[in-house]
Formats: sequence, structure tokens, C-alpha cells
Amino acid sequence: MCLDVSSVAKYDLITHFMSAFDDVSWGNRKLEDSKGLVFRPDLSRPTLMPVVGFVYLFKSSDLYKIGKSIDTLNRKRQVERDVREDLREVHRFESNDYTRAEAILHQRYAAKRVRGEWFDLSETDLAEILKISEMNFA
Repeated sequence: MCLDVSSVAKYDLITHFMSAFDDVSWGNRKLEDSKGLVFRPDLSRPTLMPVVGFVYLFKSSDLYKIGKSIDTLNRKRQVERDVREDLREVHRFESNDYTRAEAILHQRYAAKRVRGEWFDLSETDLAEILKISEMNFA
């Protein structure tokens, strides 16, 4: 779980940690805001509890979002509310480990990342993704 520094202060989490672990050294630790970090799983290790779902590619007016969901229609509505823009679902494919599949695409197109899960993909990149019909792992 990654929280922002303001949430740690708001909920007095340091005091709770000091109490829970009976360790006052928690009060001396430097807080670092991690809410802007991108999740990067270790792809060399198998996923402990893989989830079957979809990896999707949504198109905004100028960028593509590579994400994962079990219900892509509902997820599209959520993202549209967040970005206040109508999106187009360009592609989706099923995976028996949608977190790993999404992470592989995020890694593959890392140089094209603009922010978070939003990428400035070329026509070549788009064609590569559109060829993926499923991504399953042993």
C-alpha cells in the first residue's frame, strides 16, 4: 500500500505504527510521498495470485491509456469521469494474469510514457498492440 504524506498525517499513521510494532523509531523515519510512483512488478517472478481479466487500450484526444480491468466498460466510464473526456476503446485482450500482461506492455512502451498509464504511441506501436489477441502465462 502506498499513501501520500498528507494521508499519513491526517490519519496519524505514524503513531499507529509505533503502537502496533511497539517501536518508537517509526517516529524518526523520513516520510516520502509515493502517490506519483508507477507500479512496476518484478516480471522475473511469477504472480502469486494471478487474476483473469482484460488489458485495454483507450484513446483520448491525443494519448493512449494502457490499463487493466475485469469490466472494461465500467472502467472506461470511470476513466472518462476522471479525465472529463470521452474515450474510445481501441483494443482489449484477455489474460490469465492481467497485472503481468499490463506490466509487460507498460515496460515495452516505457519510453513513450507521458504520465501514469498514458502513452504517446506511434502507428507502429499501435499496430503491435492490435496484433495481441490474448496474453496467457503458465
